[in-house]
Order: sequence, then C-alpha cells, then structure tokens
Amino acid sequence: MSSDVRDSRYMRDDRSHSPPDLEFDTIEALEWDETIEQNILTDGIGSLSLQTKASGYMGPQSGNALLRHLHSVVHFLSEGEADLDFSSFPVDPETSQETQALIHSNGFRNECLDWYFQHFHKAYPLLHEGFFRAQFMGAIPKPKDGSWAVLCNMVLAVGAFAGPQSSNRADRLFFHHAQSALSMDLLQRGSIHLVQAFLLMANYLQKRNKPNSGFTFLGVAMNMALGLGLHREFSDVSITPFTMEIRRRVWWTLFIFDSGARLTFGRSSILLAGGNVKLPVNLDDSDLAVDNEALGEPRDYPTVTSSLIWQCKLANISNEVNARLLERRLPQRAEMLALDNRVLQWQESLPPFFKQSPAPDHAWFDVPRMILLWRAQHLRIVLTRPFLLDALQRRQPLNTNDANDIVVRCITAAQDCTQSIISFFLTRSSCPGALAWYATYWLVTAVFVSVTCLIYDLHHPSAVVWRGQIENSQKTLQTMAVFEPIAGRAALILSRIMDLVPCSPNSVADLAANDAVRMGITDIWSESWLQVDYQAMSDLVQTVDSNDVEL
Repeated sequence: MSSDVRDSRYMRDDRSHSPPDLEFDTIEALEWDETIEQNILTDGIGSLSLQTKASGYMGPQSGNALLRHLHSVVHFLSEGEADLDFSSFPVDPETSQETQALIHSNGFRNECLDWYFQHFHKAYPLLHEGFFRAQFMGAIPKPKDGSWAVLCNMVLAVGAFAGPQSSNRADRLFFHHAQSALSMDLLQRGSIHLVQAFLLMANYLQKRNKPNSGFTFLGVAMNMALGLGLHREFSDVSITPFTMEIRRRVWWTLFIFDSGARLTFGRSSILLAGGNVKLPVNLDDSDLAVDNEALGEPRDYPTVTSSLIWQCKLANISNEVNARLLERRLPQRAEMLALDNRVLQWQESLPPFFKQSPAPDHAWFDVPRMILLWRAQHLRIVLTRPFLLDALQRRQPLNTNDANDIVVRCITAAQDCTQSIISFFLTRSSCPGALAWYATYWLVTAVFVSVTCLIYDLHHPSAVVWRGQIENSQKTLQTMAVFEPIAGRAALILSRIMDLVPCSPNSVADLAANDAVRMGITDIWSESWLQVDYQAMSDLVQTVDSNDVEL
C-alpha cells in the first residue's frame, strides 16, 4: 500500500467529536429553488448528485456526501455527465399533446387508479380503496374543503409513476394539475384529506428528484396532522372504528415517510411527545366498513397494512440510528452494535409470511415484502458504515473472519442486500416504476460498500465476489433505467469508478499507477463531508496529474 497518501491531512483523530457545520462563502448556498425546470440540482435518493450549491443541507451520512468526495478526488464524470439531466420534469409539461389527451381519457385515469392501489397502496395504505373509488366514481360525496382536486390528481400521479408506463410522463401532468389546485386558502384549512394529499405530494416530489420541496410538504402534512390530533387515540364514543383506523393508517404512513426522508438526507429526527395512537390492525380494506361497530381480529396472512405495521417498528430504530449518526462522526461502537442487534431482532420477529415467498393467492405481497426487507438491510448498512470507513482511513486490514465485528456486519449486509436485489430482478420480466426507484436507492447504497472495499484492497479474498456484484449491479441498474432514469445515472457512475480498478489485481503496472488515487479516494471517502479539506483534495488531484497517471 502506497505511503505517499498517508498524510496527516487525511488522518485526523476527531472521530469522537460532533460534526461541525460546513463553512460556506455565503449561507445562501444552502438555499434552493426547485421551481426551475432544467437540469436537476439534486436527486431523490441523496446519493447521485454532485451539486453542492442550491441543493439544501445534506448530512454526513447521506450517500450524496460520499459521492461528492469521490468526484472531488478524481473527476470520474465529465462536466456534461456530472450535470446530466436525469430529471423527470419537462420544461413545459403542456407541450405533449398526446400525453395531454391521455390524462383526460377515462380509461387511462382508471388504469392509473388501478396502478395506485396495486403498486403503492399495498405498502402505504393512506386511503381506503373502496371508499376512495366510490368518491372517484361519484357514488358518495367528495370532500367539500377544496382538497379533492389535489388529492385525486396526486393519486393519479403516483399511480402513473408507480405503474409500468412511468416513462410516458403522464404523472408529471397529473402533478401539475394538483399543483395548480393548491392555494393559500387550503393551507388555512385542516382535514385528513389534505394531509393525505400533502403526504402523496411529498413522496412523489422526492421520487421525482425535488427532495427539498417534498421535505417541505412533509412538514406541512406533519403539522396539519398534529393539529388534527392524528397522533392521538380516541374512543368509540367520539369516533367510529372505521374513521379511527384510517386516522391510524395516515399517521403511521406519515411517520415512516418522515423517518425515511431524514435518514436519507442526514437531517435531524424530530422526537414527538404525547402521541398514543395505536398501530393499524392487520386487516384488509375489505375488512373495514363505515358502519363497523368494532374492528375484526387481525389476520394471520398478508394484508395491505402488514408492511406498514412492520415499517413503523423499524422506523423507531431508524430514528435512533439517525440521532446517533448526527451526534458524532464515529458513534460509540457498543451503541451501534446494540442498534444493529435490534434490527436483527426485529427481523427475527417478523411474521412467517415475510420470511418466504408468498403463496399464489398473495403474490401481490412479494413487492411490499421485499421493500421492507431491503429497507432493513439498508438501515444496517448505514448504521455500520462509519466503522468501515474509519477502518479504511486508518489503513486497517479488512479482516472478514469475525461475523460479529461491526465492519464485517457492514460488508455482509451490503453483500446480502446487493445480491437480493439483483436476484429479484433477474426473475422479473417487468418492473413497476415505484419498485425501480426503491431498488435503485438501496442497491446504490449497498454496492458502493463493495466498490469501496474493492478499491481499497484488490487482493482481498472477497475481491472476486465484490467485482462480480458490482458488474451485476451495473447490469441490473441499466435494466431498471428503462423505468427509472436515476438507475441509468447510477450505472454510469459505477462504470466510471470501476475504470480506476485494474481488471486484474496481478496487473502490477496498472495497480501501481492507480494506487495513489485509490488510496486518496478511501481517505476522502472516510471523511465526513462536513470536515473535508478541499485544498488537500485539490493537492492530491494535482499530484496525480503531475505524475501523468492515466485513469
């Protein structure tokens, strides 16, 4: 291992201190404007954008921070590729006459509604399917608070995005119709329909690469929900069992959306005191009726609330993980091991129908099931990753013999997550847009661990496994790019980074030529982006250039 990169600039012993705030030329650098319909400045998974200006605050555990470091050391993307427009918002959404006509077609609108309840609702049951469809058809009255135009168009937008035709851009037109229906008057009202609408808007905007706008609407939904008392349990004396159960579903969906966004972008979690609302009951929509006098017994098979119930339990752990990661650059090892053990215990306590492929009559459950399992693996990676990066920075060997070692846990969780996603997509001939987005997010997080390990130690016994998973991840991401443009960008970035790695570790000349850059990458990768010495990075790149290293 080259000694010329063992520089004190990269070896600070500040692992126990809270990450300091990043210094900017002006504080306006943290402001953003996501109304601009041009090359996107940020991405919804917090991992694939190189922009540092006008993109909002991204905390030290966001994948976005790590990617910026890599690109700072060696510009593996050209200027054009770094600014590549992988946004899904066209400059003028009204210009497509064909798509404009499509969204007014009753047949297509019904398809979007079907896709919503088929691909989104079964993981995030914000609505009651029968009740909403009755409103949609005009069989029962629509809400009178002005929320319907926003809520209905957001359901159609999410359905169009989540379905198999997400590439036809119809979802953007539905979104713009919902956006046009917003007004200050609506923000001066409060109803569960508005909370549902703002929640869908928040989730959609993140997936369409406007994460700060989505985060803002998440805050609106949260405060409106608190104003409506959705965090509180009420007795049957004052509320019907049907209404109380829908309120539970809405609150806990809000809870997991909020938890996930804060972990993704490295933003502080909010601790809410005074909430006593129960988790939803494991029941299907067909088990709920507006005239129910009491709820039935929980089902022992998958329902539309099964995934939500267990996501809520996982989110409680996730919030603690996020708090620990933001407190210290390198949290206490014992604390993080305990949290990782809690994730493993949570996984062990899952009902049997989460641990095996569903029966044919519940085949629909395979997607919510895998989303939940991948979410847990992603959390394990994020909470153990600081210790892997610290080990690399201190030039420790990657000893993978002790399965309980926290570094080994990170590597193993990443490999398991990567292989699970790759295997899942190998068996599928089609891919809903919503699934492609989530799979891209978690695959990027997982495979970048293997990339880091391979760059660090080309001779490691697991190097062949890492390289194979990286190559298969590229292929999987390229396949998903048909449905999700971010996946194509991720595949491109993987390809550019792998150009730094000799095809064979026995290629001495290539290995020696790239050694300084590779070790520099591991050093910078190991830093919190809040603490990066940008002059040191610049010096490293200049040193590499002056030695005529070919990358």
